[in-house]
Amino acid sequence: MLAGEVEACFREIHRDVFEGDPVSNPNLGVEVVSAREAGPGPIVVLVTPWTVNAMIFPTDVAAEERLPATFRLAGAARRVLANEIEGLGRYLSVNLIPDVSIFADQDDARAAAVEAGEMFTALVTAAWEESDVENPSRRDLFKHLTGRPAPTDPAT
Repeated sequence: MLAGEVEACFREIHRDVFEGDPVSNPNLGVEVVSAREAGPGPIVVLVTPWTVNAMIFPTDVAAEERLPATFRLAGAARRVLANEIEGLGRYLSVNLIPDVSIFADQDDARAAAVEAGEMFTALVTAAWEESDVENPSRRDLFKHLTGRPAPTDPAT
């Protein structure tokens, strides 16, 4: 269901904004190439005539805050950007393949997007599992550094 909503929304964006734009690759269309459940929420990988993006739909603000601000993919730092589109809601977006002019056709773009999406999903999963490790609170850390005992009751 989410994949269909994303695809429909971005087809409309293509039609209204990017169709005929010189930054668009006229050999490409809008297509969701994968949609998977992950720790923070669903991840959708989307090919468009202007980019290939991964979209994370966090289940809540806490899930969003557990993710890093950048991911290292194909030797480059990829920033995580928050966005909101009416009908889709809030999501995080990571540009997996910024230059889609290199693709001769949809099949080439799809294959590259699937591969990049799998690598990205593995990175998100690893980051999610790593963030699940309990870290000391700032107060407990400060108490530890000053030599005062950390509280045994988490409410203190």
